Amino acid sequence: MSPRPNAKGRAFNPVYMPRAASTLKRFGDQKIISGYDEDGKRIPAQMAKEKSIGVALDDVWDIGRVPPVKQLYPTEKPLPLLERIVSVSSNPDQLVLDPFCGCGTTVVAAEKLKRQWIGIDISPTSVKVIRDRIATLKLPVPETIGLPTTIKELRALKPFEFQNWVIRERFNGAVGPKGGDKGIDGYSFMLHEPIQVKQSDGMGRNVVDNFHAAVRRTKKKRGYIVAFSFGKGAHEEAAAIRKREGIEIVLLTVEELLSKGAV
Repeated sequence: MSPRPNAKGRAFNPVYMPRAASTLKRFGDQKIISGYDEDGKRIPAQMAKEKSIGVALDDVWDIGRVPPVKQLYPTEKPLPLLERIVSVSSNPDQLVLDPFCGCGTTVVAAEKLKRQWIGIDISPTSVKVIRDRIATLKLPVPETIGLPTTIKELRALKPFEFQNWVIRERFNGAVGPKGGDKGIDGYSFMLHEPIQVKQSDGMGRNVVDNFHAAVRRTKKKRGYIVAFSFGKGAHEEAAAIRKREGIEIVLLTVEELLSKGAV
């Protein structure tokens, strides 16, 4: 059925459900017509020649929730729900805007339904989640605008966002659980080496000592500390640990991550 734009060009596309098994058994898949004669008497249902497009959907949508084990985001909506909303309220090639796009369910639905789309979110973490999600669906890689690209912008991020930028964007790693991290904020990809993130300057010897103990607990031979800058004592302590125990504490500045890209 063709879409029904209103006077302002907006679309409303009726959605149809398959007919019930009992109806199909009685009438087949042909269109059913009925009505009233001039005296107001009901005309029995009859079959028309054209094929039925189904039954108009009512105002109760029976759609299951996203299983908690598969959730990418705390408030994630099921994809079939957004596909239905996008189908009803827009046409192919029209623009869909989601100004709080979270994990990107709306933009994924729009992409699959051949709509143009713009997704906006204050969180760089959300942008990373959306990019990864679209990549798994083998959809075109979207253009991203406004991600932090300077030291000043990275300093302005909230701690959790900064931590995610370091671990997910630059290490392609996994963020550790909140609380009880015992000095480890996340782990690198593949080798699962521990990472500690400090959104501060002038990190000293004590930071290296504490992280060294955390690395030893993991039985790894390498770990990473990321900060805006390190003092002389931090470098000296890292060198001493490497010489004494063969454990490498790699000190990386945010500037180095910006210039090198992924670790």
